[in-house]
Amino acid sequence: MPRYSLNIEYDDGSTLADEDGAEFPDINAAIVEARKSLKALVCDTIDTDGNRVATHIHIGDGSGIKRGVVSIGTVTPECVKAALKAE
Repeated sequence: MPRYSLNIEYDDGSTLADEDGAEFPDINAAIVEARKSLKALVCDTIDTDGNRVATHIHIGDGSGIKRGVVSIGTVTPECVKAALKAE
């Protein structure tokens, strides 16, 4: 099974590299996982009132080639909708 890395990019320009990666059946499965992960990261930031917000997850293959990206603009977690309504 192919191995993909899900590398997190934050709004301050910093990144957190996924050193180990994970095996997924294909790129589509890696994208689904990246979407779930980005939603969770955004909600965690809101819940903890953190200073950095995860804005993208870059998906790389086992050789380090970028195969896709998930943007915060493509996921709108319920926690974000609730936070916006509260303001």
